[in-house]
Amino acid sequence: MPRAARIILEGYPHYILQRGHDRRPVFHDVGDYLAFIGQLRRFRDQYRLAIWAWCLMPDHVHLLAVPRDGEGLAKGMGSVSLVHAQYLNRKYGGNGRIWHNRYFSCVVDGKERVRTAVGHIELNPVRAGKVRRPEEWPWSSARFHLLGKRDPLATAFPGYPGPEVWRDILAAPNPDAADALRRATRSGRPFAGEELIAELERRTGRRLRPGRPGRPRKQKAGSCP
Repeated sequence: MPRAARIILEGYPHYILQRGHDRRPVFHDVGDYLAFIGQLRRFRDQYRLAIWAWCLMPDHVHLLAVPRDGEGLAKGMGSVSLVHAQYLNRKYGGNGRIWHNRYFSCVVDGKERVRTAVGHIELNPVRAGKVRRPEEWPWSSARFHLLGKRDPLATAFPGYPGPEVWRDILAAPNPDAADALRRATRSGRPFAGEELIAELERRTGRRLRPGRPGRPRKQKAGSCP
């Protein structure tokens, strides 16, 4: 069964997860990370994307990106994925698949949900045991938000509270909110409040609220699904 079309909203942040094929590494050395950052910056500008947070891990990429138009996100992600795959195959002499078939994404709406997404992205190296503190990982926006360092990709997200408060927020993540973000990302449903979800259901004709587990109930004759 084909996957449902993505929900892309102009001007809204989208959480993005792109994995390597079979979770294989897509970054092998410093040069690979730097190459991807340069590629992403190029397509960020070309397709008018704002990046509020990012993290490059050895076998996957996290982004929180805001498209200025409906096609910018897909074109930007498609372009950077293709160019980085070509770069790796050229550098290491391969010709196989580099990335998982499609990146995962979901619309994010609301101040606290945006903070959840940014924190989830910047804490990824800590959760993976790569570093003890987010700012110790060189390939993310954590140094920008925690230390005020210049960043090659990110701009401050609306409601960014400053380094000291952001450090406190990262020190006390909300696991339930992070789990909700993961579920939304896997399903493609918005990580958003009821008002936006209801509007998107009307607009797309799709059910975007998670259903109850188990087999769907049979519909009565004449009833709407």
